[in-house]
Amino acid sequence: MSAEAEDNDASTPPPAPTTLSPTGPPLPEPATLADAVWAAITMPGIGGPGARRLLDLTFVGLFVTLGLLLVASGLNIHVAALLVVAGALFATLKWFIAETDRLAAEEAASRGAGDDGTVVRNEAISQDSKKTQ
Repeated sequence: MSAEAEDNDASTPPPAPTTLSPTGPPLPEPATLADAVWAAITMPGIGGPGARRLLDLTFVGLFVTLGLLLVASGLNIHVAALLVVAGALFATLKWFIAETDRLAAEEAASRGAGDDGTVVRNEAISQDSKKTQ
């Protein structure tokens, strides 16, 4: 191997970590929060960790803004009601996301286990379904 070829190998960055795409080849890990949110928007299903983090940060900003407005308005009942509604919306969204994750995990577990509890390969399942058709 020549010295030039060794320099090219040394300067080549390592491959980026990947995530599994539900519809195709693995995708690279998003580098920024904006990339993670864009990936969550364009993929089917409920968003991943990037979108959830953005949701949390957005509600923190809303709670801080409404809290400061509540203090600045002299504990106005209307602002307090908005703060309660925002808290209820946040709790409802977090509950919905947790239930969706739980159902997806149960569905994946029921699809991936055989009669004796062993994991069945997806290729074997798809081949069997093609044979029966």
